[in-house]
Amino acid sequence: MKNIARIAVAVGALSVFGVSGSVWADTTPAVTVGTVSGEVGSSVVLPVNFASGTTDVSSLQFDLALPTGVVYASVAGGAVATAAGKDAVASAISGGLRILVAGLNQTPISSGPLASITLNLVSGLSAGQYALTPSNVVFSDPNGNAVTPNGQPGNLTVTAAVTAPVASPPPVNPTISSFSASPTSAVSGQPVTLSWNVSNANHLTISPANYASTALIDTAVLYPTQTTIYTLTAVNGTSSVSAQVTVAVSPGGGGGGGGGGGSVPTPAPAPVNTPTSTATTTVNTFASTTLTLSTSSLLSTVSSTATGTVSADMANQAASSTATSDKAVSFSQLVSDLRTLSRHVFALANKGGGLNIGSRGNDVFALQVFLMLDGTPSGNKIMNIGPTGFYGPVTQAAVAEWQRSVNLPGTGYFGSMSRAVFSGNS
Repeated sequence: MKNIARIAVAVGALSVFGVSGSVWADTTPAVTVGTVSGEVGSSVVLPVNFASGTTDVSSLQFDLALPTGVVYASVAGGAVATAAGKDAVASAISGGLRILVAGLNQTPISSGPLASITLNLVSGLSAGQYALTPSNVVFSDPNGNAVTPNGQPGNLTVTAAVTAPVASPPPVNPTISSFSASPTSAVSGQPVTLSWNVSNANHLTISPANYASTALIDTAVLYPTQTTIYTLTAVNGTSSVSAQVTVAVSPGGGGGGGGGGGSVPTPAPAPVNTPTSTATTTVNTFASTTLTLSTSSLLSTVSSTATGTVSADMANQAASSTATSDKAVSFSQLVSDLRTLSRHVFALANKGGGLNIGSRGNDVFALQVFLMLDGTPSGNKIMNIGPTGFYGPVTQAAVAEWQRSVNLPGTGYFGSMSRAVFSGNS
């Protein structure tokens, strides 16, 4: 009884000094998965920590389930694992991975960062929070005996990928690398070649030549009759840019007529007798106005504008072959009469030679009148410019369109085959 009393006194004394039975409580070691967040398409590093307990732990293992779309990349030992001489390795298992922290020693693992696991958040992963809970946790002491484990879950927060707005590229302005004339000084009616080199443009124009093109590197032959400042304008969907070149023109030796410095030749008019035929056709327009066309006026224009000479006999012959009495006719009849007249003038002016780029004369003028009434796109361009008597690219294109319409090869060269069909074509 005395011994029991002494023990009770001792326990009471310990209680007085604040010592309780918790001094002998067993603390369980634990592995804790941390928290991490990241965007879809990025990689995150998941921390794993270890808390030592009453019993030493020298190696451990646990499984970690991964959500679909979260892919394991790598694992590295943390500070406490490295200090204890341990390696961290991972192996794939169904639905996740298994982490093993162990080494070729019995050194206990202290509390602190145990491992870092790198995970890839692949495209298609839904944004949200995912629990990462360790399972099948196994601890071993330095003697290889099992230690009661404890595993604490972590959390993965996934955010939607943020797509940065794509900045629109800065506008690209057209560039004129060069624009020149050769020669820069010419006699009235002499050909002048304009050359240009343009980039970043959809199309370009040259004024006052009424020239338009989509060819960014090209040339054009013009026939200025007075000093002219040519302006090249290159245009795209954003802006336009211009360049100028001046061609100084002096009068020709024969005192040729003036002009507006246009894109077509205008040689000095040759003297010609005005045709005596004054047959006139009256046209009723859609607005009920009256338009009077004098064949003698047309022939006078042909003879004074085109190169060469139309004699009075030629003019009278062409006029008499198309003259009609004064009467109101349809617009289609007028077009037909003009086409017939142009064929007659052509037959009188042409000496049987072929026509191509660079040709000029009354026959070219008559052919242009015919083509501009043909209704083709290039014929309409001739209508806008007006017949000039010079066989240029627009005339060549109109001839090619007409040739194809009459089942001839669309070469743009007006030779014997074209002349034969032209003579009988209405």
